[in-house]
Amino acid sequence: MPEGLTYQEMLRTLGTLLDQAGIKTATIKLDREGAYVSAPRWPWPRVWDCEALDAQADAQRMWRYKARPRRVRGPGRTAKRLRVVGAALDVDNQAPYLLMLDANTVSVEGRDDYRRTFEQRPLARRLSLAEHLRGQIAAE
Repeated sequence: MPEGLTYQEMLRTLGTLLDQAGIKTATIKLDREGAYVSAPRWPWPRVWDCEALDAQADAQRMWRYKARPRRVRGPGRTAKRLRVVGAALDVDNQAPYLLMLDANTVSVEGRDDYRRTFEQRPLARRLSLAEHLRGQIAAE
């Protein structure tokens, strides 16, 4: 895997593509070699090796660095949720992973009977905490 490309970044990258296509339900097979995406109306390649993911992540980074008019939204809900899930997977170290994503939950299966479900409310809390820790939102 290219230096610095984590599961967090891989999933954020794929999540942004899911957001762009308006896709809420997907299955993603994920390991250190890349990802395979299965989703209805998925317009991009289904197989992503690490070099392709890294190139797409770089392109998305450039988008994020450009100033946007106020009415244009930043990263969508799926990208944000998957970024938080990816951060947890980076720590858990149970790859390869199978992620099943729907509008409210992300279910993950890994090796050695690893199973984890990220439900809507706890995931929203993790997202808020992650943004706070990165300094993206002020403390309440």
